[in-house]
Amino acid sequence: MPAVIRRTRKQLENQRSRLLEEIRMDYEELRERAASYTLSMNELGRFVWII
Repeated sequence: MPAVIRRTRKQLENQRSRLLEEIRMDYEELRERAASYTLSMNELGRFVWII
């Protein structure tokens, strides 16, 4: 049986904020860079958890 992880909206927003702080970008900059493929592998790996 697969495990289900449940988080509140606030928990997810906090996680996203922490991840964005780690890569020193705001959401808009991250989104633009992802769209133009100018993210490093480290940044790209974290992007999956942010969106």
